[in-house]
Amino acid sequence: MKVCVIGGANIDISAVSSEAFRHGDSNPGKIRISPGGVARNIAHNLALLGDEVQLMTVFGNDSNGRMVYEDCKRIGIGTDFASFSETAGNPCFVSVSDRRGELVGGVSDMAAVYEITVPWLEARIECIEASDALVAD
Repeated sequence: MKVCVIGGANIDISAVSSEAFRHGDSNPGKIRISPGGVARNIAHNLALLGDEVQLMTVFGNDSNGRMVYEDCKRIGIGTDFASFSETAGNPCFVSVSDRRGELVGGVSDMAAVYEITVPWLEARIECIEASDALVAD
């Protein structure tokens, strides 16, 4: 099945404290960096299931954007209808959790995602029209 997925392709940075979380202080723990974003994650799972997937997204014009772009290509996600922002870094979500895995807080920088506009989509309508299914985040 041909699937067009529209939405963010983020870098996810998750930090988990290994001790009781102390607000306003540095906490020891583990930090993990990985490709993410709802749309990219859906596209990844559809590709694993054998679907022909195109991800319509805006990657950031930085090393994180190039990393997520290359990861998409490596795992079989098509990027023919994606673009790179001229001004924004790659979308990024940073989460901080306590040692039980409960979210303490998070920060998201999604400036590149806001470049997915109606004119941007109209310029890529071919992807939508050629697909058997559409997923939009």
